Amino acid sequence: MGASTAWAQQPAPPEAKAPLSASDPVLDAAAQWIGRALYARCLCTAGTFSLSAAGDLSAEQKSHPVDWTLAGVDLQRVARKGDALEFSGVRVAAKFADDRKEFDRRLLKTETLKVTLPAPATPAAVDATMRRAFSIGIDRELQLAMPTYWRHYFSPVEPWTGSDLLAGQTIAIVGTSESGAQLAPPAVVHKASASFPEEAARDHIAGSVALQVVVDTTGHPHRIRIVAPLGYGLDAAAAEALSKTTFAPAAGGQSAAVQMVVKESFTLEKPQ
Repeated sequence: MGASTAWAQQPAPPEAKAPLSASDPVLDAAAQWIGRALYARCLCTAGTFSLSAAGDLSAEQKSHPVDWTLAGVDLQRVARKGDALEFSGVRVAAKFADDRKEFDRRLLKTETLKVTLPAPATPAAVDATMRRAFSIGIDRELQLAMPTYWRHYFSPVEPWTGSDLLAGQTIAIVGTSESGAQLAPPAVVHKASASFPEEAARDHIAGSVALQVVVDTTGHPHRIRIVAPLGYGLDAAAAEALSKTTFAPAAGGQSAAVQMVVKESFTLEKPQ
């Protein structure tokens, strides 16, 4: 499940749509954004996106970041409102299809949204503004805006940089050791609870998220990477919970950091 899977999810450019108005090329350029697989680059879920001419959002609109799997946008209509362009549509959640190893987009029908921007002078300016605010599919710029557990899902071979505390250390892998004995995984001392995103609960999304983690010699988790996702914000909830979980040192006298895969299960409560 590497970079090839991620890039395979890039949507093909949509076919050109019929002009909305023979005398309004700016509106026609805006219409080309209808039906595209868009994600908000701010990774936020504002019900109204009011864009500047440069495609920027206000700080208030950016103040509620979410996982990228809950930041999808489906624009369905566009109209000119005086000196502005106004799109209407709904929010979209990404749900991982394990059989095809790719993400499906699901409309959150109760989550309507509106996108407004000053009507640019040229069709090219429409595209520039929209591309600054939205990605078309899961492009590289969007990936780089994600937390590390997602960046290393899309690019597993990408080196760990920044505040990585394990650089240069020996890392053993659960199930193997230099002596040939089976290395047991570190035992959980304190397991943090994972939150259940409202959107996932409402749409009855459940299952397990698999994550790779390296536990250091003091029992703290590092290098968390999503291995098998679910979508709907559940992967982020699992990763955040794992980052707050603590472990006992690995069994067998292992003095190195240990890499292993863990699972976080999400189950829906049965009605009473």
